[in-house]
Amino acid sequence: ADIEIEKFLCTVEYSYETFHLIMHCYLCSVEEDALVYHEHSAHRWVRKEQFDSVDWLPADIEVLSYL
Repeated sequence: ADIEIEKFLCTVEYSYETFHLIMHCYLCSVEEDALVYHEHSAHRWVRKEQFDSVDWLPADIEVLSYL
């Protein structure tokens, strides 16, 4: 997909049981409608009001405060 990076949000470091994650997060916008997901079999768009309906992974929870 073509995206435009609008701004840097944060860097999250989190140690899971089997690996250490360093995740750089950016606020982006999609330049075209066609998104192809290669890494995740389940995905959906959610509004801020729906954040509580998602079972977030621990590293993702920190990013939510920036949104």
